Amino acid sequence: PVTPSFASGYAIVERRWKAGDSVAITLPLELRIEATPGDDRTVAILRGPMVLAADLGTTEGDWTSPDPALVGTDLLASFRPSATPARYTTS
Repeated sequence: PVTPSFASGYAIVERRWKAGDSVAITLPLELRIEATPGDDRTVAILRGPMVLAADLGTTEGDWTSPDPALVGTDLLASFRPSATPARYTTS
């Protein structure tokens, strides 16, 4: 085991590598909320390093629906994993 150093968003592992060496990383994959850069009133939902996005329908024509919004005290509680990995449904 080795503890990497970190610089500019990268984990740096410095060592003398030998045949058969391997690298394994563990990423936390729980859902979390982060404010978006420059606008702390807008949030992003993330799972590990992935930002989740929603299919809001066609891009043709004018937008005629209310803007999508998450409302409540526990926003992540409404997310449910679907049968497809890394996909969620909300209520």
